[in-house]
Amino acid sequence: MTSFRFFLLATCATILAGCNQTATQTANNATDTSSTRSNTVVIYCSVDEVYARPIIRALEQKTGLQIRPLFDVEAAKTAGLASRLRAESRHPRADIFWSSATLQTLLLSREGLLETIAPRRTKTSPFFGSKDWIATGVRARVLVYHASLKQPPRVLDDLLSPRFKDKIGISNPLFGTGSDWAAALATRRGQSKTLDLFRRLKTNGVRILPGNSVVAERVGRGELLAGVTDTDDFLALQKQFPALRIVIPAPSSTRSDLVFIPMTAAVLKGAPHLQNARKLMDALSSPEIEAQIVKAMPGVLPLRADWNDVPTAIAPFKNELEKPSDDTTKWSDSWQKMREPLADILLRD
Repeated sequence: MTSFRFFLLATCATILAGCNQTATQTANNATDTSSTRSNTVVIYCSVDEVYARPIIRALEQKTGLQIRPLFDVEAAKTAGLASRLRAESRHPRADIFWSSATLQTLLLSREGLLETIAPRRTKTSPFFGSKDWIATGVRARVLVYHASLKQPPRVLDDLLSPRFKDKIGISNPLFGTGSDWAAALATRRGQSKTLDLFRRLKTNGVRILPGNSVVAERVGRGELLAGVTDTDDFLALQKQFPALRIVIPAPSSTRSDLVFIPMTAAVLKGAPHLQNARKLMDALSSPEIEAQIVKAMPGVLPLRADWNDVPTAIAPFKNELEKPSDDTTKWSDSWQKMREPLADILLRD
């Protein structure tokens, strides 16, 4: 618990430090919005740089825009960039926030820091988008297990069984997609039941790990029997650890557990290059660009593009994605109510 407390405090310090480094980070000219070039657009991006760079080049070719990205490489990068956007809100430097998750975008929307847009909807998944953000593909939050298990977990509550005592792992639910997941569970189960779930997971010896890839790796090595991670982290580790398996959702039985987390893009209120930002958002929401995102980032599921490049291991999620729970926009309210009591549970010795 001491090590987790240190990790949590260190992560919070990282986010705060990100807010205080606005001026110095800007010195690299990544966000020099003083340029008079008519085709400039500035994007703050928490999508991993190795994946985002090729997509940004494709967007430049498609739109003719000069895109100036700023990335954050810290563990809490999405929260860190969101905090920076808040700090800059009176004098915005960014035009677009392209996030690898959803919750921070929803919180920025709640605070009135996003520009109203007309998002491009889809026939199969009409819920992934709102008046001020769009989805650019989604990842699923999934159960994984080691192949040695004769009876794999099928639903989240199976992890509360004594047979998983001290043998389960999750990423920190206060940060990253872990917080999106916690907010979604609270929206569906209710705050009290969700907090009780985390309390019981802790009693059962859950390991709070630094990231989703660590969860997948520990399970793949057999150090843990099961855990919760994202589809992209599962696929990234599956070849290296063939014993790593994924739970395919049974019909209807996991509806409250199966959380799809959209990657999101939004225009900032007061964006310095508003028209260029709108043009870029239109390109980001096109099937063509989404297909490139899905191909570049195995584990991301398409909303607009076809499924030709979706790996077989996660293809069954298509049926569930076509009937998503219409609750994404409610996550921010749920998170605001449960964040502090959840932190108390996780920090309590």
